[in-house]
Amino acid sequence: MFSNPAVSSLFSVRSHCLTNYAKESNLVRWWRTLKQGGQLSTSDGRTVYLMERGLPNIHDGPDISGVSLLIGSRLIQGDVEFHIHERDWFYHHHHEDPRYDDVILHVVAKCGNRRAVTSSGKQIDLVEISSDCFGFKREAMLCQLTRRCDETTILRFLQPLARIRWIRKVSRVRATIRETKDVQEAFYIQSFRSLGLKGNEQLFESLAKSIPFTLLSKLRNLDEILVMFLGAAGFLNSGFKIDIGLSRYHHLWNDLSRQFKLEKTFPPKAWKRRGIRPKAFPERRMRFGAGIVWALLEGWQPWERSLEETLVDLNHIFTHTLPKKGWCIEWLGNVILPFQEAWDEFCLSGGSDERFLQWFILDLGYSYGQFSQQFSPYLKPKHLSNFGIQQGLLALLERYCELDLCRLCPLRR
Repeated sequence: MFSNPAVSSLFSVRSHCLTNYAKESNLVRWWRTLKQGGQLSTSDGRTVYLMERGLPNIHDGPDISGVSLLIGSRLIQGDVEFHIHERDWFYHHHHEDPRYDDVILHVVAKCGNRRAVTSSGKQIDLVEISSDCFGFKREAMLCQLTRRCDETTILRFLQPLARIRWIRKVSRVRATIRETKDVQEAFYIQSFRSLGLKGNEQLFESLAKSIPFTLLSKLRNLDEILVMFLGAAGFLNSGFKIDIGLSRYHHLWNDLSRQFKLEKTFPPKAWKRRGIRPKAFPERRMRFGAGIVWALLEGWQPWERSLEETLVDLNHIFTHTLPKKGWCIEWLGNVILPFQEAWDEFCLSGGSDERFLQWFILDLGYSYGQFSQQFSPYLKPKHLSNFGIQQGLLALLERYCELDLCRLCPLRR
C-alpha cells in the first residue's frame, strides 16, 4: 500500500479537474503508471485498492482488461473504461453494448450527473481524475534513451529482435502449408490472415477457411468473388452501410448464396474498427483480398517469383485495390517473403538466410507515427522507414517498453 500521505492524496477525488489537457489515450497512459496496492477513491467516497492494473485493449471494447480491484472486503475482476466526460459513456452507446458488461470502473476527467450502466442495467463505480493525478509519474511513460543510436548498435540489437518476428511469420505459414497441402489454398488463407489488421486476423482467416479456394474457382469475375466475401462476412445484411455499391451487391449475394448454399458467417459487429483508419476497414480490405484470389485464379504464382518480379506484379495487378503505395512493401514483408521461405523449406527441406536479409533491408518509405514519436530523437529517418528495423522495434516494444523494462533495453547498452 502507499504509505506516503502526499502520494496517496494524488488518488483522491477533486472537484476541480482539468478537462482540456488530454485525450482518452492519455488517461490510459496515466493508469499504466499506477502500482499494485495503489489507492483510488470513488465518487461516493469508497476506497479502492488496485491489485492488478490489467492490460491495454487495442481493439473494440473497454480500454483496459483483466483488472483486479479490492473494494471493502470484495475482490472484483473485470475491465476499465476511460472518458474525458462521464456523459461520453452514453454518447458512445456503451450502455447498449454487451462488450462493456464486464466494466467494473469508469475513470473520467470530468464528472457528470448520470452514472454509467451496463446493458443489463448494472451501475458502474466512478473515479474522477484530478489534474495532479494525471501528472503523476507521467515521465515514466516516456522513452528513456539518452543519445542517438549508431548503426552498429541498431543492427546488433534490433536485427536479432526482428529475426524473432521473421521466424514467427515463417512458422505460421509453414503450419498453414502443412494443414492445406495445397500451395494456392495456403497462400490464400495466409493472405487473408494478414488482411486482418488490428485484431481481425482470426476473423479473416476463418472467413477464408469457410469459403474454400476450390469454390472460388467456380466464380466468373472479380465482383462475384468480392460479393462472396462481403456476404459471408455479414456486411451485406440490411441496414449495414458501406460505400462500395451495395445496391447491386445485395441482389448478387442472394443469387450466389442460393447457388452455393452459403450463409453469412459473422455478424458485422464481430469485426474490429477501433484504431483503424476508414481506408483499412475490413470490408475495404476484402476488395484487395478478392484481387489476390482473382490473380491466383489467373495463374499468378508469387511463391516462385523473384523480389523484383513480385514488386512489378503487385504494382501491376493490384493498382486499383492497394490502399496505398507502401502496401506493396508491407505485403512483401508480411506475406510473400515469409511464404516463399516456408514454401522453399517445404519443397527443399531447407530455407535460406539470404531471404531474411532481403526482408530486413526492405525500405517502406515512411515510418509509423508511433515509432516517429518515440524513437525519432534516437534513430535516423532512414532507419525508422526500414521495414526490418520497424519489425525489430515492434519486438522491442513488446518485450521491453510495454513491460516497463527500460533499464534492460538493449539500445541503452
